[in-house]
Amino acid sequence: EEMTLIGGNSGFSDETGFNIPGQVQLMASLWWDRVEIRDMSGCAVYLNNTTLCSLVHVTVKNCGDGIRIGSSWDVQLTDVSVSDVKSGNGISLTSCNNSEIYGCTVDNAARNGIKLTSCSNVTVVGITAKNCGEYGYCDANGRKTMLVSSECTGNRKAQVSVTGSVSSIYDTDCGGRK
Repeated sequence: EEMTLIGGNSGFSDETGFNIPGQVQLMASLWWDRVEIRDMSGCAVYLNNTTLCSLVHVTVKNCGDGIRIGSSWDVQLTDVSVSDVKSGNGISLTSCNNSEIYGCTVDNAARNGIKLTSCSNVTVVGITAKNCGEYGYCDANGRKTMLVSSECTGNRKAQVSVTGSVSSIYDTDCGGRK
C-alpha cells in the first residue's frame, strides 16, 4: 500500500511500472491501494492472466501507456485517475470477464480513455473521460457490458463507441449528446 513509482530514467521505450505477465500460473488476489505511477516511457501497469485483482485509489501520470489488463477475471478498478498518456489508452481491458470500473477518470490520453475489447459482463459506472485523442469510452466486441452515469467529452462529436452486442448505456453524456 501507498507506493509511488517514478520512471523516466531507464532510456528504454518499453519501460514499464508494473509488469506482471502471469505466464507461470494464474495470479490471484492482487490488491493495490494508494499507488502512484508516473513518468514511465512505456506502460504504467500491465497485468495478464489474473483473478480477483483490485486497484483502488491508483494514480497514473505522464506515461506512454496507462493501465492494460488482459485475460483476467474479477478485475475491479475504483477511483483510478489516469492523465497525460503519451501514446496508448488510459485504461484498457482485453478478454476480461466479470469486471467493474467505478469512478475512474482519464484525462488526455493519446488514444481511448477506456477501451474494452472482447470482454464480457463488465460494468462501467461514473467514469469521466476527457480530452482523449480517440474515444472517451470504446466498447469493441464486448458482451453484456454496461456504461452508467458517465461523462465523455473531447474532440469527437460522440465520445462513446459501442460496436459490441448486448451493451447498455444509461444516463451518460457522450460529448454533448446524451
